[in-house]
This record gives sequence, structure tokens and C-alpha cells, in this order.
Amino acid sequence: AVDGMIKYLDSVSFKAPSIPVVGNVLGAPLINADAVKTELRQQLTSPVQWQKTIEYMVGEGVATIIEIGPGKVLTGLIKRIVTDAEVYALDDQSAPGRLAVPEFLSSSAIEQPSANVTGAFS
Repeated sequence: AVDGMIKYLDSVSFKAPSIPVVGNVLGAPLINADAVKTELRQQLTSPVQWQKTIEYMVGEGVATIIEIGPGKVLTGLIKRIVTDAEVYALDDQSAPGRLAVPEFLSSSAIEQPSANVTGAFS
């Protein structure tokens, strides 16, 4: 499986990230296309440096972390690493539709699109 994934990654053209990306192999920023590709290749067989990644992000001034995906496992891990971190998990079984939207992301806090976006994709 690793050989197949590496072959696939080698066939893909990468661009430099347009937003900050922190890799989990080194727990450091990926600043160009080669770094992204190298990180993805290494991620296949390297341990995840989760604590180092979170500590780096907080050290760089990240104050709020939002877990996107099923469950709240990462949220719990982050709270153990940085006890005063503001952490949210969007997947909340007690929330309507299992989607817990923090107040700062609610519809009253963000501008709504003026066009009918749903119709554009049908």
C-alpha cells in the first residue's frame, strides 16, 4: 500500500500552500510544494508528532482550534496538551444534526452569501 501511495504522490503536482499548514511528521510548517509532498510521503510510515504540532501552533499564536470530523478525540488530546486552549469539536452528538457550531461561527456572526449557492450546484 505504501509503494502505491508513494507512486501516486509522485505523479501529483503540488503547489505551495496559500494558508499556513503544519505537518504532523516534524510538527513544523510546510512552506513550499516540495515540503508538502515530502511530508505526505513520510506520513505514511512515520509516527504522528501530535503534541509537537499543537505546541508549535500555540507557540505561533493560535488561540482557537476547531476539530472538524467525526468525534471529539483530538479535542480531548489538545485540551491535555494545552489546558487553557479554546477548543471546539464540530461533531457533537447532542447538537442538532450533530453539528455544534461555536457562537463565533454562527449565522449571526458571519456574513451570509447573497446568492442562492445551493441552486448554483444543482
